[in-house]
Amino acid sequence: MLAAVAISAVMSASASASGQCYKVVTAGTGRWEGPTCVEPAGSEEYDKVLKLETELKAGEWCAKGEKASEGRFEDNKCAKAKLEGEFAKVLVPSLSICREGGTEKYETHLCGKTGETGKWSFLPVEQAEKYALEGTGGVTKLEATLLGEKVIIACNKDKTTGEVESGGRAKGVVVVYEECKLYTIYKHVMAVSTACAVPNITTNKLNEFLVQGSDYGPEDEIEPAEGTTIAKVKIEGTSCALASNESVTGKQICSLPEATVGLVEHALGCSPGGGTLEFDKKPASYYGTTLVKLTNGAAWGTEP
Repeated sequence: MLAAVAISAVMSASASASGQCYKVVTAGTGRWEGPTCVEPAGSEEYDKVLKLETELKAGEWCAKGEKASEGRFEDNKCAKAKLEGEFAKVLVPSLSICREGGTEKYETHLCGKTGETGKWSFLPVEQAEKYALEGTGGVTKLEATLLGEKVIIACNKDKTTGEVESGGRAKGVVVVYEECKLYTIYKHVMAVSTACAVPNITTNKLNEFLVQGSDYGPEDEIEPAEGTTIAKVKIEGTSCALASNESVTGKQICSLPEATVGLVEHALGCSPGGGTLEFDKKPASYYGTTLVKLTNGAAWGTEP
């Protein structure tokens, strides 16, 4: 299945962001006008990125452009300027957490009310910092084809764990899906397969990374930390005609509708529109919503 976590993680030394559009650090040095990178150059505030290479500081990365010579720097540290270089400095949605320090003077770790005795502020997660996260979800569905039949694997609940890092990332993200069933679809009629059982599904470790969304807000890009497999799904039963052990592969971009609001708990919604998933090596669609929070109970967001 697929993780439903509202915060993202990076792949070891570099982060995948294939074909994503990001705002450049210095206005006028990009190649596109708007956050979808389809508008004419205009204000030149955005660049299309093939890969985020080096984190320069919280929220700022040196990225490899989708096309060579469309960047402004020569190397992947953005240290050597070049008019038609391969790399560009871009802004990546970064997480901020309500914690002690700063100058905003909120009274509690919820950062909801200011006061004379306040000592809390929304501050960006720095490179050396990490925060544990947890999430819970309701019904999720993976619609796919298995052994030539249309099926839905539905699970009633899921639990997520992971660890938040700087730059809108998390690591060690694992989701466990529980109370799962297999449904077959025939002539638009869905029926539970009583002969088949689906044990709990545990994902491999997943990477997630906040990316610039097409609707001006950040979205969540999810993919395996290693290889292409998100999870193995086992279907069993002595008389189950669809008994198998198949892989869910690919990646998905999910919406984070209130990312810019400082909240204790955020909702992440995944739907087929952002997915490039496969099951049994055929296209698959995923639906699900998960509520995510930090285990320390603090409010968080991308730009509160």
